[in-house]
Parts: sequence; structure tokens; C-alpha cells
Amino acid sequence: MKIAILIISLIMSVTVSAQQNDKELNSLVTMVKNLRQAGVAEQKQAFNNTFQSLVADTAWTPMNELRDKNGAECPHSDKSLPRFRLNRMLSKAEQVHQGVAVATNGFMNGQDPRFNYSLYEKSVMAGKRVSYTFSGREGRQVFVVVPYKTSAKLNAKLLVSGKEAASSQRLSDGTLVLECTENINTKTPLTLEISNEGSEGMAMVILNHNTRQ
Repeated sequence: MKIAILIISLIMSVTVSAQQNDKELNSLVTMVKNLRQAGVAEQKQAFNNTFQSLVADTAWTPMNELRDKNGAECPHSDKSLPRFRLNRMLSKAEQVHQGVAVATNGFMNGQDPRFNYSLYEKSVMAGKRVSYTFSGREGRQVFVVVPYKTSAKLNAKLLVSGKEAASSQRLSDGTLVLECTENINTKTPLTLEISNEGSEGMAMVILNHNTRQ
């Protein structure tokens, strides 16, 4: 039993360190977490700071190609759901990067070979599971799921060609980290499933480092 616990602890530490030692991914995760603000004034300041950071960082692209296959996302009309409101900032920051106004459906996305990092805000209803299929990924993959509330009861797993290749490790603030070291190529079916075992809908930001290595 002690050996089993030691092995599990070692796996968790390696997975978490994969995210923490990745400066760019860690920076993006920090930007997202800074948006967890309750007060109006604090939110406004956090939005301004995050937007400026996103504009200054040109290593990311919006992961706006994601479509949930299960129909389990919270409706956009649900105004009671606390959200990061990240996607609007991504849109505006991307306009600055491009120097021209671009429509949402004209975004470069996580499949773009010029970018190794992508992120996007999504949500999942209570007691439901969302499922996102990725393409254009290659090499080792690191995913981070940041829920809006630190008390969120989310779980996640990665499927490669339909078989589980990585399960999530939860940090103390509710953040989930997944690392898949299998040999992924751009045509390999890769699916991220996120389950909400809580009693309320939850906004979350999904981040990906597509290492291509």
C-alpha cells in the first residue's frame, strides 16, 4: 500500500511540475486565475491587468475551435453563472496583435502551427460532462483546466484514439493539470472530457501547450 501511494504521489508531482516549469503556460494560467475576483472594483482592475498582459504576450492563440459533443455547456443566457469573461478579452487582444478588426470566426485557433499555446473559456452544467475533440496537436500535450471557483468539483481525462491516456491531477485551488506523453501526431484523435460532480454550473478556462516534441 505504501509503495502504491508513493508511486501515485510521484506521478502527481511530475504532472504538476510539467505545468509549473513551463514559464509561458504558467504565465497564462496566472493571468486566468487573477480574474477570480468578486468585487466590482477588483474585477475591473483584474480585467485591465489581464488584457494588457494578453496584448504583451504574443505566444498564444484562442482555442475557439472547441465544440462540446454532449450539449452540456451552460447556456450563454444564464446570467447567474459567474464567468471569467476571458473570451472577449482574447478577441480584443487578438485584434491588437493583428492590427485589424477580425470577426470571432476568423480567429486563428489551437490548430495553427505558428502557435504552441492556446486557451479559451468554456463551462459545464452541474452533473454533466463536456467532451472536446482536438486536432492539429503533435507530441507531448499539457492541458490545464482552471475553474472559476476553487471549490469546483471537476474531473478530467484525456483520450487518445478512444483510450484514456491521462487523468487530471487537482491542485489546492481546484485547478486540474493533465499531461499526455504518448506519441501524438496531427491526425491522432485526441479528446478532453471534463465532468462536473458539483451541484452548480461552472465556468472554466481550458489551456493547452501543444509541444510538437
